[in-house]
Amino acid sequence: MRLRILRAFLGDRALTTAQLAAELDDVPSGSVDRRAGLLTKAGVLHVVAERRVRGTVERTALCASPSPARRPAPPRSTCNHTMSTTR
Repeated sequence: MRLRILRAFLGDRALTTAQLAAELDDVPSGSVDRRAGLLTKAGVLHVVAERRVRGTVERTALCASPSPARRPAPPRSTCNHTMSTTR
C-alpha cells in the first residue's frame, strides 16, 4: 500500500488524506490515514499546508525530495585501463 500512496503523489501532486483515500477507494480511509502519517514521520511525505475542518486538522502533503545524503551515487567506471603517453 505504501507504493500505491507514493504513486499517487508522483508529479509533485499535493494531496490531503481525504483526496488520497478517494483515489485508493478499495482501501479503508483509516488505513490510508495511518500509512500517510507513518510516511510523514519517516520523512517520505512532507506536510505543506494545514487547515481546520470540523474540529480536526486537514493536512496537505507532498512527496519529499530526497536529501543529498539519500540520492544515489553516480555509477563508478569499472574500466581500470590507463592510457600510456610514451611511445
